[in-house]
Amino acid sequence: MMVERLTHRDIGTAVTELVIRPARLSDTYWPPAGERHIRGTHAHNYTVDEADPTGPLVDVTAFEPSWAGASGAMVSTPSDLDRFWQELLGGRLLPGWALAEMRTAVPAPDLGPDVEYGLGPARLPLTCGGYGWAHGGDLAGGGGANVSGRDGSGRAATVYITALTGGAAMTRLLHAFDLAFCAQPGSGHGHRDRGGVHGAAVGELQEQPVLAAVGERRLEGQLAVDQRHAQGLDRVQVGG
Repeated sequence: MMVERLTHRDIGTAVTELVIRPARLSDTYWPPAGERHIRGTHAHNYTVDEADPTGPLVDVTAFEPSWAGASGAMVSTPSDLDRFWQELLGGRLLPGWALAEMRTAVPAPDLGPDVEYGLGPARLPLTCGGYGWAHGGDLAGGGGANVSGRDGSGRAATVYITALTGGAAMTRLLHAFDLAFCAQPGSGHGHRDRGGVHGAAVGELQEQPVLAAVGERRLEGQLAVDQRHAQGLDRVQVGG
């Protein structure tokens, strides 16, 4: 792996020393191989039971993260992910030349209309105008999925679901991410001008009931949309 060759450190140590600590991500960590539990208060992940697809969802929170390696072993919170975007795009984690190269994007039609991809983050158009730099992912068999990023005005948002139960889930997840910036205040749907909003909980968009955190509250049956930059919320597995 290039990171390990350049830093002479394993990927978990490199990420911790070069990203997690400098960005002050106090609720984010890289678990060692064999640590199947998530530390502290955390959301539970669910998936479809292959033996009984129409039956109750199966809790798959206890998960071996090391198999995903750099693609998704890390555990974090929505608030820490928001803070990461502020630190990264604010120029506090990379020198200017590296940040500019990271944001040099090329068309990526496989990711959606008008989407472009840089060195890591994708440039996603927003329905209310402008764009957001974002990254999303899921873990095969891990139940959860997330998308996190920052818009051109400097606001960050993270949306996650804890029951990835069908093909429409990621589409709805991306729609909720767009709504976090573009929805009318307090409506949970619709759009506003290019100014955006400070947050939105979009209960009608879930594929299946999910555990969500919005501000300080824990809610059943809603997606989590969080735009705060400091305090930690429920930890979730981060897939890439």
